[in-house]
Amino acid sequence: MCNNFVEKYNNLSDDELIHLSRNEDNDAFNILFLRYRHIIAQICAKHTQDGMDCDDLMQEATISFYYAVLFYDFKSSSFSTFIYVCVERGVISAIKKAAAKKRVPYSMLVPLEEDINSCELDPERLVLNRESHIAVAKEIKNRLSDLEFKVLMAFLKSGSYDSVANEIGISRKSVDNALVRLRKKLDSIT
Repeated sequence: MCNNFVEKYNNLSDDELIHLSRNEDNDAFNILFLRYRHIIAQICAKHTQDGMDCDDLMQEATISFYYAVLFYDFKSSSFSTFIYVCVERGVISAIKKAAAKKRVPYSMLVPLEEDINSCELDPERLVLNRESHIAVAKEIKNRLSDLEFKVLMAFLKSGSYDSVANEIGISRKSVDNALVRLRKKLDSIT
């Protein structure tokens, strides 16, 4: 970047750069990002010990920064506070998603060579697999309360706390509590 370019944008306030960024001025966005890269880097460095690569966290943080620029309302708080909160939440959310993918029970994993749709599986193996799945389903049903089982089925169908709450007729907090309890119970099965 040439000095005139940098000076042109560096003299602008954050609010002016936000407006320009929203009007697809990539240079304004880049300058704004450069102003706050130290905050973004601090957040990423703080969370690298949580099991994610620094580059992955930086990518998530940059996406969160972009959305923060788009949705900042100029009224509620300072832009730096808003950026910090948005980026922090984005990074934490990415870490939680990555951790959730790792928590798939080992017993639920099927090796590729045992694909259920494979023509190589013999009928006896198919029956044994089906019986095993039925046994696991019965064990899950026995361990969970009626509410927990309803929440589990609704959550597997929709994946949304709000839709589960509406379908069953309970609060979002009750859905969350039921999911926490049933996760603990299901962890003991595997």
